[in-house]
Amino acid sequence: MAKDPNALPTRKGERAWSEKDVESVKTALAADLTELTEEMAAAEQQAAAIAAGMGDTSDDQAEAGSYMVEREYQLGIIENCKEQIMQVQDAISRHERGEYGICDDCKQPIGKARLLAYPRATQCVDCKRAEEAQA
Repeated sequence: MAKDPNALPTRKGERAWSEKDVESVKTALAADLTELTEEMAAAEQQAAAIAAGMGDTSDDQAEAGSYMVEREYQLGIIENCKEQIMQVQDAISRHERGEYGICDDCKQPIGKARLLAYPRATQCVDCKRAEEAQA
């Protein structure tokens, strides 16, 4: 049985999540999803427009190269947006299942301040630092 999605875990010494705090996280995730979806759509349109214009540059290698660089840039934005959208959707899903706020690594609460600042977080600060130190 899933836990209550509004009963989010806290670290020792933290105040419990208020309804306002929970709503703030939900709103931030929904806004991120909307913004990322719009950004990805714009990049897809830009990449398509660049690809369509590339046919006109057959005699100019410099211009063709410029188009390729810009198209690769737009494709990078699209891939980045896709990854971030998946992170947001995962956070929303974890929240709905009552599993939001637990570190993927140590299984301890991530921390209220961290989640309010970065609602997509899947690791507590300590585990994230350890991961970055290994990289």
